[in-house]
Amino acid sequence: MNREAVALAADSAETVGRKIFRSAEKLFALSRAAGIMIYGATTLAGVPWETVIKRYRNELGDTRYETLKEYGDSFIKFIEENENRLIPESTQKKYMLDSIHDCFDSLVEDIDTAVKVLFYRKKNVTESNIVRVAEGVVGRYCQAVNSFEMYPSIPQDYAQQISRVYKADIDNLIEEIFEQFPTASIKEELEEIAIGLFTHNIRESDSCGIDYFDEYEPRNSSGIVIAGFGETDAFPSVAAYDIEGMLLNHLKYMRLDDKSSSIAELIDEDAPYPARIIPFAQEDMVDQVVYGVDSTFDFFLIRESVDIFSSTYSKMIGNDRKLRNDDKERLLKKLISKRRQVSEGITNKALEFEFRTHYLPTLRVLSVLPKDELAVMAETLVNLTSFKRRITMASETVAGPVDVAIISRGDGFIWTKRKRYFPPELNPNCND
Repeated sequence: MNREAVALAADSAETVGRKIFRSAEKLFALSRAAGIMIYGATTLAGVPWETVIKRYRNELGDTRYETLKEYGDSFIKFIEENENRLIPESTQKKYMLDSIHDCFDSLVEDIDTAVKVLFYRKKNVTESNIVRVAEGVVGRYCQAVNSFEMYPSIPQDYAQQISRVYKADIDNLIEEIFEQFPTASIKEELEEIAIGLFTHNIRESDSCGIDYFDEYEPRNSSGIVIAGFGETDAFPSVAAYDIEGMLLNHLKYMRLDDKSSSIAELIDEDAPYPARIIPFAQEDMVDQVVYGVDSTFDFFLIRESVDIFSSTYSKMIGNDRKLRNDDKERLLKKLISKRRQVSEGITNKALEFEFRTHYLPTLRVLSVLPKDELAVMAETLVNLTSFKRRITMASETVAGPVDVAIISRGDGFIWTKRKRYFPPELNPNCND
């Protein structure tokens, strides 16, 4: 994306179980000067995103919004206001129960681990001991859920609404998974955890110490990218959202601020080169091209450098015969305290080097690329990701023909490459 236009490129791979199909539609025109792209799951609670997008586009008609952000707000509002036509209540309920089941399965595993530790440490273990252990694990889960921020898009009484409608279903699930084990206090906290999964943004976990939350991967979440121009926008923008599911006709989603950007904002901030490269989903090869190094190698090198630094100086201190033992202990503690500082210093220097020698020169060229070259660049980055997966043992989750579109202020949404599942010459009335 630069001052002139934004280019979108999407592959065609779709994973269903162990099968990978190469005909998925992921890029669509939204209006004359805006496009929409999806990644991750190609359905919303079982409803194809293509269906949702094209229904929204039909309803949008000739309506135009002043800014691109308004298109995103309008799209979210459309899904929530047409929930009964798009996502049946039964589908929403299944999404809820499946999500809670995943969390409770993890909770049971953590309780089992804690009980095994208890048996290892104590010979005589009573039922009350086990209950206390379970209460501790459930309490930590409950505390973690409540520590996350509330979703800003939900009503204040959303938790009460969920409890009122689905309390019996949640209680049945608790009995099914935990049988007769839970005490009244444990059961109450389990209900709080179940409801908190839909009221609190657990995607924002910052190492709370519970693997389920720290490594949270929701079922079938989708990324939505809306790009282009509003009616009053002089420069292109991108707005990105992560959409997980829907419950009680409220969409569980978050706006991805780090993936959303506007060229106008970059100009206002006096950025030297007002341009952006924003990868979605499979980002490794794009980062490697843009920053000049694979991110996993980057982290490996930083970690190993810090480890070598620590071990080298630890040996030097330990082998120094002129130092007394108390001096050695003092110096070793000081070394450990400096480890974080060393790690941050190496990381900052590495990032500064990558930014200065690779990213900034790329942005410099990108900022002046003509429209057709923008499209070529976007397509090439997707093809590189696909090629890397083809020549390695990784699953080919990026593959197939690449659809490419360019959106500019003057020409609007223009396809430069597009696959078809039918011969266009036999279907002249299908301009969709």
